[in-house]
Amino acid sequence: FLSNRLSEELGELAAGVEYRKCFETTFALNNRCVRCSEQYQSTEKRFSLKVAYPASGDNVAFCNVLEKSLNCPEQSDALCQKCGKMARVTSTRRVRSLPNVLVVDTSATNQAERAFWTSQLQAFEKRPPPRLNSSQSSSSLERFQKTCRYGDDCKKPFCKYNHSAEGKNEVSSDCEDFSTSLGQPGEECEWTHYIPAAINIKMADGICTVSETVHESSTCFVLRCAVFAVGDGSDMEPTHLVTAVKVKPADRGNTLLSPLAGSSKMKERGWVVFNEFVVTRVTENEALHLDANWKLPCILYYVQLESDPQNVEIRAPIPAAVFWTDFGNLGAQQTRLMISEETLPKNGELVAIDAEFIALNKEGTRAVARVSCVREDGTCFLDDYIRPSNSDTVSDYLTAWSGIEAADLDPELSTRHLISLKGTYLKLLYLLQQGVIFVGHGLSSDFNALSIYVGLSVSSAHFSAFIF
Repeated sequence: FLSNRLSEELGELAAGVEYRKCFETTFALNNRCVRCSEQYQSTEKRFSLKVAYPASGDNVAFCNVLEKSLNCPEQSDALCQKCGKMARVTSTRRVRSLPNVLVVDTSATNQAERAFWTSQLQAFEKRPPPRLNSSQSSSSLERFQKTCRYGDDCKKPFCKYNHSAEGKNEVSSDCEDFSTSLGQPGEECEWTHYIPAAINIKMADGICTVSETVHESSTCFVLRCAVFAVGDGSDMEPTHLVTAVKVKPADRGNTLLSPLAGSSKMKERGWVVFNEFVVTRVTENEALHLDANWKLPCILYYVQLESDPQNVEIRAPIPAAVFWTDFGNLGAQQTRLMISEETLPKNGELVAIDAEFIALNKEGTRAVARVSCVREDGTCFLDDYIRPSNSDTVSDYLTAWSGIEAADLDPELSTRHLISLKGTYLKLLYLLQQGVIFVGHGLSSDFNALSIYVGLSVSSAHFSAFIF
């Protein structure tokens, strides 16, 4: 729905043409009305390809499933052009053009589709047993060899005990511990994945052949991004979504994701996993590994290798003008801080930051309501009050801690500098871009709530009271 709506809104603008070139797959359909046997041709354009799951329980390679999804006939209810009535229409289709980015919808929406993933992962998905390095104790080895008391009924995704009857450990652990416990890089071949890291599609008269093997005149697509539905392992119902993105080699040493960014260890991890507020570098094997108990794919983004740009600017630079840009006159009598580009903090300068929060809806979800920043000389240059979105209801202003009252966030009553959350984000991102050092108390909690990663900051929460 979202893809179709974007295409309609962009229309024939340059952005719309580029969007369709990037994501649109064109099919030629041969249709036949079951009611009157009328045959006619039509063209169909899709922005994503829904996987056609096989009805049988046989082991099927993912490339074969994708091939069937591209070529399989369809049945639908449509208005017949001849008899003018709604009738069942059978369609055979041929692929006319492939997009630069092939979006594959693999979401499992019913029990049969989940059962398909369970059987296929049991047949195709493998990972090597953990190997202890010299820093791990013998007690850890004994624990790995010990059989889990719940056996095959264990639902814990991170259980570190043996579950298989043959003695092959199917251990799951967090990315950091597991990656350090593996053997030498030469043992990477022990991994096998159901989802291929690259596929090759060959078109002949509209019929597509999909394979992991490179063929003459085939088009190579590389998996660049995947969205997974993950759960806690207690049942097959997912709890939230996680996104894994493949980072290009040129960017791996420059992307600020953790204090280890730029090290040789981090450069070997070519994928970045976004799990709510946690951003982690992982190897390709860890990113593509699936488990029917807690991790299944929802959407896969395969990018044509030839059309994949090698030098893309990660983020457009944010201008200093965001500090005096009107992001919507949300306050009746706003108090605006006057500031110029010359007085904005520069690289290496200290900036004290503090954020106040309110509770939203019945769940009491924390949302930022005020952000303040002070220069080294004690001058406040940012003091934004943030209006909640129209879809949210404030359940508690937390006035005792935040000092915020209902009138402060009301556009008709507020005398504060009340703006949208986007405006405040842009200001903070500008300061990050300039390389300032943030100073404050409990910064990790504030930045998590703001969904912003800050590479260099100093939090007083880590210091002893005696140093003051």
